[in-house]
Amino acid sequence: AMVFGSTCQPCMTGIESVGMCQPPNIVGNLLRRLQFRIEAATFWPDGQNLPQLVTTRRPANDPATDGLIGQTDTTNLFGGREVLGESTQGIRGELGTYFDDCKTYGILLRFFDVGSNTLSYNSTPTSEPVVMRPFFSTANNAQSTIAVNYPNSTSGSLNANISSDMYGGDILFRKLILRDCAGRLEFLAGYQTARLADSLTINSTTTALTNTPAPAGTISQLSDNFKTTNRFNGMPLGLIGIMRERC
Repeated sequence: AMVFGSTCQPCMTGIESVGMCQPPNIVGNLLRRLQFRIEAATFWPDGQNLPQLVTTRRPANDPATDGLIGQTDTTNLFGGREVLGESTQGIRGELGTYFDDCKTYGILLRFFDVGSNTLSYNSTPTSEPVVMRPFFSTANNAQSTIAVNYPNSTSGSLNANISSDMYGGDILFRKLILRDCAGRLEFLAGYQTARLADSLTINSTTTALTNTPAPAGTISQLSDNFKTTNRFNGMPLGLIGIMRERC
């Protein structure tokens, strides 16, 4: 027999024994109504097209043209391709409870965390002879570069990092629509949210070895930081059910 509404009629087969046994205490009552699940999950995000941010030329030739965007002999050290397209390991799960022994009304919390997807690049004065930071010069209306590390001209180090992180979840009110010995069907309504945060940082420190373009011994530090946050808020509506076959 099917049961509609809030009538509490147990299935005599023992599969859906709602209301047949009373819990011995408050803790037992809470555990009886509790629903919990957590899973390890793999996520495949879409990649991001990162512009050319750190470049080089092997071997060094001319500091005025080495590492310029558009030069055929320019090699990308960081950027200039799609990044953060690799799979990440995260978690997802749910936690719920019912307000009555008949499991007529309840609440369900669902969540997920994609994990952080990152890409980094680090250079030292000895790791890469030519390290350039390309940019578009508005003064000259042309592509230009800043030499972080260049033979007999500058000595410096650079650190670049890009990361992306996403998580979210929803809180749902659930109401029993239909129940019989083969399963149950519930109506869901609630609030859902998700957050996506991206960041990009490039930090470099350079020491001038000659008097051009700055006096020898001059230390220059340059830092670029970009951060974006996207949020989603919505109202989910739906159905959730379970079906049993035999025992």
